[in-house]
Amino acid sequence: MIAPGQFVSAAPAKVSSIPIFLAPAFLKPTQTVFPAVVSSRTFSSSTTHSSSNRRSGEANKKRGESAIRRTGPRTTQGRWNFALPEPAFRERVAQPTDYLGTADHGLWQFFDSTKKSMVEPHISAQHGRAWTREELSRKSFEDLHKLYWVCIKHKNQTLTLERERVRRRAGYGEAEAEERIAEIKKTMSRIRKVLADRQMAFEEAQTMLHNETLKEIFSSDGEKDEDNNESWVEDSYDQAPIEQPRP
Repeated sequence: MIAPGQFVSAAPAKVSSIPIFLAPAFLKPTQTVFPAVVSSRTFSSSTTHSSSNRRSGEANKKRGESAIRRTGPRTTQGRWNFALPEPAFRERVAQPTDYLGTADHGLWQFFDSTKKSMVEPHISAQHGRAWTREELSRKSFEDLHKLYWVCIKHKNQTLTLERERVRRRAGYGEAEAEERIAEIKKTMSRIRKVLADRQMAFEEAQTMLHNETLKEIFSSDGEKDEDNNESWVEDSYDQAPIEQPRP
């Protein structure tokens, strides 16, 4: 037994050699260390607002609208000052029978006999040449007047076809139309020149009639002399002996 007051020496503890600089690593932590939490929010220099002050609702006003699906706006805008037009009923639409009897309408003159809004290029290229000044100079005033208006008619028809071709973006027929219009313009220009030549000739003739020399030529004495000469020629012709045929 161990008497009171006596101490028993403990067994010597096993001591391991640990470097001094590694001693803190073997210490038991006194506080729990939590890992750092990384925030997913982006940085913003603006002041933060409370949830009550933030804008509520959809930010994109045109979300859900589709011209293909014909969805239209999601909310009523309230910008219509007048009522929307109502579609016409079938009984109120003009029927094709309402346009009967208009075959002789003046607007049909802007089209050819086929009444087509567009023609093929090879048909548009089928035209003649322009009239020459020699051919036009032999025409009367009435014929020149009619020919000029025929040129205007064909020019309007060609321009109507050209306007429709541009509207449809056909991509063909431009060269043929330009060539046809050029020939028509040549004829119209030459008609005006022929009429101008006739007007100038008429004015020159009026000026020559007031000339004294022409007055003397066309005087009454000169006419009498011409009559006497003509009568003398006739008398001498009548009094000439007639030769008898020889046997």
